[in-house]
Amino acid sequence: LYVGLPSAERAQALASQLLSAHLHSGWGVRTLADDEIPFNPMSYHNGSIWPHDTALCASGLARYHERDSVVKLMSG
Repeated sequence: LYVGLPSAERAQALASQLLSAHLHSGWGVRTLADDEIPFNPMSYHNGSIWPHDTALCASGLARYHERDSVVKLMSG
């Protein structure tokens, strides 16, 4: 999303995934969905929230004019 690679249709699908309850925690985007077997919210790569990745996701969503998704992602 950040560099504009997906089509508009694929970007919408990605927005839905990023904002799903499994990836969006309310605090940001998880590094791994909470329904995956290795999920551990205390693990750096297996479920914690990375603010810089959340910001890149928001920037990518903005590129595709997904304003409501950006607001939800950044405001919880």
